[in-house]
Amino acid sequence: MDTPNNQHIFVSMDGDSVGNLVGRAALADDVESLHDVSIHIEAGNELIRDFVTRHAGTIISAGGDEINARLPLDAVEEIESLRTDYSYIVKATLSVGVGEKLSQSSKALMVAKLRGKNQILQYAPDVEDEWTQSVQNANVSESQKIGNAYMKKDPQESQKEQLPDENEDNSPNEGSSSEQDSQEQPQDG
Repeated sequence: MDTPNNQHIFVSMDGDSVGNLVGRAALADDVESLHDVSIHIEAGNELIRDFVTRHAGTIISAGGDEINARLPLDAVEEIESLRTDYSYIVKATLSVGVGEKLSQSSKALMVAKLRGKNQILQYAPDVEDEWTQSVQNANVSESQKIGNAYMKKDPQESQKEQLPDENEDNSPNEGSSSEQDSQEQPQDG
């Protein structure tokens, strides 16, 4: 990737779904889980700070599980290794946006999240197009965001619940309760 000075690149990093873990633990009054998540976040941040320092980069901002940094161009080659280490330490994946400018790395990070998280995305014209389209389509209220982030079950947990138990008879039953419920009519009272 060519940069204006051909020496540095901006990198925006954010732990995937870490905020959801924090919110769920807090809303459940689960002090122990919240403390555990916080310890993992701080360990992940320390890992990233060490990575940036080792590569003679600069932390621009750091808050929660999100960090913006300026790194020498050659450090980009090692970001995948950083993501692997982060995932091991934090118990969450890491999305990364890379760009010649901070705004570009930030947009690349957001598009990486929209594309399914857990990836490194380098800014390019298609990223700008996707970013612009997502901004135009953004019609989610703050309450919907909160509900989606903190109140819905973890998609991985929901998938586990939906898997049939190998010991259960999963054949359809005639007149099952769900079938009966859908046939019942409400009575006016």
